[in-house]
Amino acid sequence: MKEYNKSLSITALVFHYTVNLPCNAVVLSLSEKNIVMRLEDESQQRDFSEGDPVVIAYNSGGEVIVKGFDVKKLNSDGTIELDGDELESDANKRLYERIPASYPAEIKAVLGSKRSSAVIKNASKYGMMLYSKADFKVGERLEVIAFMGGELSFMETTAVRKDSMTGYLAYGLRLNVNDTQSVRCSEQLLDFFRGKYLKGVNISSTQDVNGISISDEYSAFGSTTRHMLDDAVQKLDSLLKGRGRR
Repeated sequence: MKEYNKSLSITALVFHYTVNLPCNAVVLSLSEKNIVMRLEDESQQRDFSEGDPVVIAYNSGGEVIVKGFDVKKLNSDGTIELDGDELESDANKRLYERIPASYPAEIKAVLGSKRSSAVIKNASKYGMMLYSKADFKVGERLEVIAFMGGELSFMETTAVRKDSMTGYLAYGLRLNVNDTQSVRCSEQLLDFFRGKYLKGVNISSTQDVNGISISDEYSAFGSTTRHMLDDAVQKLDSLLKGRGRR
């Protein structure tokens, strides 16, 4: 069994698209691009798959660090290895704020009936990165459907990039800025992610320097977000059946 720096033991929160509440974890090894961690409740590891995007929040010198990673390896000893955002190289930095995420969505072809479940990896004002197992073409117009704040949001995009990842195809999507609804929904999505991943994590001055507490807002959720999305999309499909949205 590999030995890690037991004196490190940074407390962290792990956000994964299959669960509402973030998982508690202990970081055993940490670098700018890689993390090795162990979930406090190791049974939660069954919800993780290699290639999944996750968001990690931890305290470094009194500052909360929130970063996006992908699951690289699920080890038999209960540890999980994470890789940093390989696709976000210095030469390809965006001009706008890009918020890391791990959030369920649905992706569908604007022209046609092809659709699939997906996971939003990160988002900015004018686009997002999304993981899906479905094969769409670069240049294809794609609609992203996300359930947030109790309602469905629709964002029309164009696939400008496609990369093969472990378990997924990663799509770089550019928002259709001429579609007012898409722009409005994108702005709402960013606000939602800021609340979920950034403002939802608080440092308690009464706790240890590595202590992170969870905002009470998370206790308001009932069923998992993915199930809520599935239910909402099914209801919407039944309402729009035979009419066509576009």
